[in-house]
Amino acid sequence: MLGETGRVWIIEALNEDFSSQGLKVRAINGLTESFGLPGGVRMNADESDITPTSIKLRLENEPDLNIIFGDDYRLQKEEDGTYKDLLPKDTNFHSIGYMPKRGNPVEWTADWSHLCGSLEDGNYIIVKTVLDEDVPGEAGRYERAFGFTVGTP
Repeated sequence: MLGETGRVWIIEALNEDFSSQGLKVRAINGLTESFGLPGGVRMNADESDITPTSIKLRLENEPDLNIIFGDDYRLQKEEDGTYKDLLPKDTNFHSIGYMPKRGNPVEWTADWSHLCGSLEDGNYIIVKTVLDEDVPGEAGRYERAFGFTVGTP
């Protein structure tokens, strides 16, 4: 976002496999194309919070939107330049909602040891769904991803 009031928005457009399409202007002076949640809704982790069996993420909401992260996630491993799902499609998660606010991120831990064991060395992405409560239906459903490395890929 450029400008104090978000006059120009530039994002990195991603393909379905999370490879980059490059940077694109998505809004100018309030005239927008639907581009999802602003960049201040993000996930990150410290390197010390990443292990072969779990990750502790910080879920942030700097724009202070009315959003909810669930307990669900997808875990993917990079293989030959694309990311492959590691968790079974029928994985069940607790029905709970995490609602981070500006300046008050939520810490959340994913422990996949019981689902897929210990991760081998490599590059991974964890993907979480974010619901914007102010946008009805599927239009308010977004995803955020965080890439990380286990060992020496």
